[in-house]
Amino acid sequence: ALERIKAVVGPYFWAAMYDGRPAPDGGGLYKTAWTKRCRLEGDGRGARLSGLPGGPRPIEGMLRFATVDLACSERTSADYTVVSSYAWDRQGDLVKLGVDRARREGPEILPAIERSVRRWGLSFVAVESTGFQLCVVQAGTRPWFDPFTQTVRPTLPLREVRPAGDKVSRYMPVTARAAAGRLWVPEGAAWAADWEAESAAFPAGDHDDQCDCDSYAEEAVKDIGAWAPG
Repeated sequence: ALERIKAVVGPYFWAAMYDGRPAPDGGGLYKTAWTKRCRLEGDGRGARLSGLPGGPRPIEGMLRFATVDLACSERTSADYTVVSSYAWDRQGDLVKLGVDRARREGPEILPAIERSVRRWGLSFVAVESTGFQLCVVQAGTRPWFDPFTQTVRPTLPLREVRPAGDKVSRYMPVTARAAAGRLWVPEGAAWAADWEAESAAFPAGDHDDQCDCDSYAEEAVKDIGAWAPG
C-alpha cells in the first residue's frame, strides 16, 4: 500500500510527508536517472514507437496532443515559446514526441502551433488561458491569417488550461510520473539534452518553459475524458 501511495504522490511529497525531509536525496525535483528512453521510428503521424511496455505500436493508436508555453518576444533575455507534443496511452505511459522551442514574436505563434498539429496529427493543443495567452486561444479557434504565407488558415484545436497553484506544486505530477517510469523520451532526439537539463535544474534554472509544458500535459491527461475527441 505504501509503495502505491509513493508512486502516486511522487518522491518530493513522499520525502516531505513520510521521510521527514523537505526534498528527496540529491536535491532538485527531477532526476535525470528517471528518464526512460524509447525509439521513435519514422516521423509525423505515421511514426511508430518501440521500447515501451506492451511492445511496438503506431502513434496513431495513441492520443496525441500538445501543450504550449508562450513568451511573446525575440529578445535574447526573454523566455522561449514552446510547443511540446505528446502521445499518451491508457496504460499510463506519456511519450514526448517533439519540442519546438524558440523566441518568437506574436505573429509567429499560431503558425508554429499549426506545424506541430499537422506533423503529429494532434487532437488538441492546451494553452494556458491567462493574459495575452487567452488572445492566442481566441484567435486560433477561428480562421486566422498567416502573415508569412499570406493565406487564411483553418481553425486550430486549441483548448484552454487553467493550472491551479504555483509552478512547483503543478510540477509534482510530472515527477511522480517520471519516478514511476512512465515518462518517455525518444532516443537521439535533438531537443532532449536541453529538456533534461532544464528539468534537472527546475525550479532554480534560468528557464522553465519546457517544465511548464510538462505540467500542462499532466493537467491535460487528468482532464483527458473532457478533451479527447469522441
